[in-house]
Amino acid sequence: MEEESMTPLLSTRWYLKEFITSNLLMKVVIYCIKKKRKFWLMAQKFSLPISLLMVCFCSWSVLHAQNSQAESLLNNAETFMAAGKHQDALTDYRTIVEKYPNSGYADNALLEIGNFYRITEQNEEEALIYYTRIKEEFPNTESAPAAYYFSSLIRENLALNRMELDAAGNDLVRMLGLYPESDWEAHALFLMGKINYRMGNYPVARSYLQQLLLYYTQASFIPASFILRAKIAYMSGQKKLALEILSRMQTYFPDNHEAMTQSTQLARLIEKMITNKATYSLDRHFPVSKPKSFKSPKIVGIDAEGLIGIVDQNGVHFLSKTGKTPNVNTQVRKAVEFTTTPDGTLALGSKTGITHIQNNTSKMSPVKVEELNSFALDDFGRYYVVEARQKDVLMYDRKGIFLRKLGMEKAKLVRCRGQEIWVLGADGASLIRFSGDLEKNLGTAITLPKIRDFCFDILGNLYVLFEKGYKLAVFSRNGTKKAELDLKNGSYPLRMASAIAVDHSGFLYLVDSKGGAIYRFF
Repeated sequence: MEEESMTPLLSTRWYLKEFITSNLLMKVVIYCIKKKRKFWLMAQKFSLPISLLMVCFCSWSVLHAQNSQAESLLNNAETFMAAGKHQDALTDYRTIVEKYPNSGYADNALLEIGNFYRITEQNEEEALIYYTRIKEEFPNTESAPAAYYFSSLIRENLALNRMELDAAGNDLVRMLGLYPESDWEAHALFLMGKINYRMGNYPVARSYLQQLLLYYTQASFIPASFILRAKIAYMSGQKKLALEILSRMQTYFPDNHEAMTQSTQLARLIEKMITNKATYSLDRHFPVSKPKSFKSPKIVGIDAEGLIGIVDQNGVHFLSKTGKTPNVNTQVRKAVEFTTTPDGTLALGSKTGITHIQNNTSKMSPVKVEELNSFALDDFGRYYVVEARQKDVLMYDRKGIFLRKLGMEKAKLVRCRGQEIWVLGADGASLIRFSGDLEKNLGTAITLPKIRDFCFDILGNLYVLFEKGYKLAVFSRNGTKKAELDLKNGSYPLRMASAIAVDHSGFLYLVDSKGGAIYRFF
């Protein structure tokens, strides 16, 4: 009977419960003494499981303490960050990662560090380091989907060529497979649509955007997805569908000012190209269309927000809807031309360098040039420069590192349409297309006599000043001629234009150097 009475004491379930809530070992010792059993025999029987449980208990205690320390540091870091004490916050975040990597808060700390460098410091390359660590070291945490998304977003922004852009998309495909229905799925679907749009994979891009609209109707990306879908429809030759998409967008978001502005502008542009022959009228209310508004203006440019830049003999002038204008120190006499960058801002080229104009500030490009004649930026932010001495197209990456020459003698002007490069040849009459990496000559696209200037709108439609600026021709993206304006023999106040620019609505801006005015046609 005494032997049988030990059974409850020795049962595993009871043993575990008693160890956690009381001193089991002491009970075993007391029991052995009372029953006059050999203590060492019983101790030997229980030594291994007791040791294991003690190790587990100690480990749990240590982990609990680490979690408490890490949580306290995380709260402190968030307080510091909110107060603008960024370095103190970073110190606490890094302490969590270095001292408490198993605490359950290390992935959060890495994510916050990455977000700090991405948003506050605008150092995407540094931020990418921390997002990558989350992907590699903490793949099973809640921060992992966010890390995948942000790393792909950065890689899409920093991509220097199609291969790197494709790699950013492949990372998102992995994310969607590893973390289905995560909080970041809507972000990933939109970014996949954007990447495939840039790659020219329009059916694939459309598919991702349709998934976004189907499953995430309240996502913040929905208005932007409508714009992207309309562009895809236009690029695919479905102009009427593009207008229908924009019309639905205006119905769904009547109170969204940005959405209404973008959709209205894009619809105006598409409507010009949907007809067999586009017509243009002079905007007689444009404020700088009066003669002698400027002293011999020579170039004009316009950014995505409607900021208009003009250079004349007196300096650089800006017309802004907000009234705020940037301060640009470029020497006026050396100014050559404006161009619009991939992010929609203006860049001003001079004989000695290139100045980027953004957020009412300006900064010099890292590209070093001598006697610049013309320049452009492609979809990857790479520079294409025509220099007076070289008379060739020189290619640089966004950091200003020289990549290669085109090998085209006496090139006159260079422009970019997405990832394509267009060059005005030595004859001054031929516009020659090249693939994105200058690897392939796509042939002569347009031939017109005495071309003076040319540019593209956001959909890739072409505008050419020819016959020394007395005439203007408009071509759709596929090369169909849509309009021709005879300035010399027309009823316009200007007889000749020296430069041209086009805004997001398809409005044309012509420089009248002799008359001292800028004219807008809509």
